[in-house]
Amino acid sequence: MIHVLEASNFSYPKPMKHENEDFLLPPTYDNHRNLVFAIADGVGSTDGASSASRCAIESVDNLIKEDNFSIEAALLQAKKNIDALSA
Repeated sequence: MIHVLEASNFSYPKPMKHENEDFLLPPTYDNHRNLVFAIADGVGSTDGASSASRCAIESVDNLIKEDNFSIEAALLQAKKNIDALSA
């Protein structure tokens, strides 16, 4: 089993941008004690980049405590949720 002793992160916005559009799910254990973390990049500061990266992380975070959690299913759900943002 992996034990996280310490974790840190950093991210910088693009020059001349005031908002960092990257989001992070810090190391978290699912119900089966698997260690999960996720990083979502705001992809080039395009319209909706911040919303999409936040949505991706929230999608994984919302599913992580389900008994049948899988990263594949969480990422597929994240894609559906991101697609719904632009609908």
